[in-house]
Amino acid sequence: MVWLGLVLGCAYPAHKRASGWILVETERIQLRTNSDRRTAERLASEMQSMYDILVSVAFSCAAKRDPVAVTVLPTYDLQQFAKDDTVGGFYRTGATTWLGDYAGQIVLPDDMRAQSKQLFLHEVTHQLSRECFPRMPSWLSEGFAGFFETLLIDSGRVTVGRPPYLITSDPRVNRLHTDVFDGQRVVVMAPERLPSVESIVDLTGDWSAHDWRETVPRYALAWALVDLLELGAPDLTPRFHAYLGELRADRVDPHEGFKKAFEGVPLQDRLNAYLRSGRVPFRHGAQPPASAAEAAGKRDIRAMAEEEAHLHLAWLGTPDRDESGRERVRLHLAAAKQSPRTHDAAYLLAALALYIQDDLKGAAREVDEGMRDAHDGAAFLEAQLDILLRGEAQLAELRQVAERLRPVARTGGQFCTLAQVAIRTGDRQAALELSARANRLAPQLANCRPEAIAERMSE
Repeated sequence: MVWLGLVLGCAYPAHKRASGWILVETERIQLRTNSDRRTAERLASEMQSMYDILVSVAFSCAAKRDPVAVTVLPTYDLQQFAKDDTVGGFYRTGATTWLGDYAGQIVLPDDMRAQSKQLFLHEVTHQLSRECFPRMPSWLSEGFAGFFETLLIDSGRVTVGRPPYLITSDPRVNRLHTDVFDGQRVVVMAPERLPSVESIVDLTGDWSAHDWRETVPRYALAWALVDLLELGAPDLTPRFHAYLGELRADRVDPHEGFKKAFEGVPLQDRLNAYLRSGRVPFRHGAQPPASAAEAAGKRDIRAMAEEEAHLHLAWLGTPDRDESGRERVRLHLAAAKQSPRTHDAAYLLAALALYIQDDLKGAAREVDEGMRDAHDGAAFLEAQLDILLRGEAQLAELRQVAERLRPVARTGGQFCTLAQVAIRTGDRQAALELSARANRLAPQLANCRPEAIAERMSE
């Protein structure tokens, strides 16, 4: 009786948290929120407008393949899911490709202040960059995101190029810190903290370092280099745009193409002189396109079913490692598992929560249970293979599951997983063919790009 009382006592808040959610969709924005309808409509329209302005200013080449997924929460709810001091919002990646609707989402507070807009623009720039330049190197993607995150629309004009970093030799700046100027978040640091241009351009591994004091200067250097090439060096801008054109057409290796484009140019010296000058130019554009206002006004709104909200809350809480957070996730998942509408996603998300905690046996158990009544067996087979790959399973077991997935595979993630199995089992031809199919469907999957597959097969 005591146990039942505890469970029921926990279940009621979970039910309450999952009620009142709505989904607002514009042309390119997919916004989920538990805020009021009027706020949701206004924010979705504002985001659509910002998206359209980014496209008109720099990313007309975007394929517009996927909507921008956003979650908007009241500040007191956001703080439950945010880490550290990220009250301006954060980006949550999907970690795997099993859950197509949760490849990644921007999570923002419903007051949508300047710093939240900065984060939104940063992440949308990443998405548009991937659609325009699927093989864009990490440094360039981060440089573009830093460059466009401070885009400002004021008095009917668009301003690009406000610096998100203040790199100063002022002796009073003895530590890396964040400040706010005119509502904009600015990271302040000494130039000695910046890595070299060569080290960033040559970086092919993980972009983030273990120490944030090393990661932030990488972002700063990437922004500074893009800013130089876009606004600070008119003689180099044509070379930069020619490189981007080659990158867009996939006619050049991203790394070697950049080196060739700037062969003989002392980029490090040019960048150092640019930063020392302290003169960072802005670029003023014309009025926002009329189509932005028109598209922003088109909205579809519906109430989210409670099981959808349970699933969404579970996904938001999945990275939580404290026991109370994990219990909240379990309660929401238990509710989502009961509905045929969210059955598959709930079991896959339960497996993902254990997978990212390295509980591979628990993840496999959730996959096995979910497969019994699954509507989409391919997604579960993909998850099963990813778990086996991480667990260094026997080759015979990998081949057996891969043979079941191959005839029903249809997503980039599924073909990419099959390619990883082919590499593990030594089938080089199959690995190349499968990775090519994955790359066509989901070019953003870094581990299935041609250079990544070539590197894996050479190990």
